[in-house]
Amino acid sequence: DERVDERQNTNSQFLITIPGHVTAERRDYETILRTIRNQLQLRKSDLIIELLGSPRGESGENILQQCKNLKQDGWSIITHEDWISTEEFDKRIQAADAILAPMRRTKDISVVTERYGISKGSVCFMDAVMHGKPLILPAHYEVPARFEPMVSQYDTESRLAAIIEHMINS
Repeated sequence: DERVDERQNTNSQFLITIPGHVTAERRDYETILRTIRNQLQLRKSDLIIELLGSPRGESGENILQQCKNLKQDGWSIITHEDWISTEEFDKRIQAADAILAPMRRTKDISVVTERYGISKGSVCFMDAVMHGKPLILPAHYEVPARFEPMVSQYDTESRLAAIIEHMINS
């Protein structure tokens, strides 16, 4: 497998990167953190999760606090307090084994409700394509046909855990 050779993640742990500002408004970190806690306990030593973005507001700070609690419980979680330069962002995406984009179904903007994958796009596809990384998305996100081969989708914690397990094993 060509990807194994270009993997910059030098240890044997599988690195999943979640790009973007850390905020509960746009992304569903709760499902991710619950999945880690409840479904992937036996993978604690095999997995690194990186939140590749700075926290936004109270919800972002709350998410980072939950990550600190998971770290104290022995999980490898990388977080960033400050803005990440484009150069560093690209380097971190390149080091990832997979990109996880836990987009919420909708985002309210003033009186308009944007629907991710329909009226509102995401840069995650570009990041995944540019860096040749598999992409993990929620099932509600409508994936353009040309991206389907590189995308795995989940609708439950157990499905997300199964996708991660499969990626670690292959």
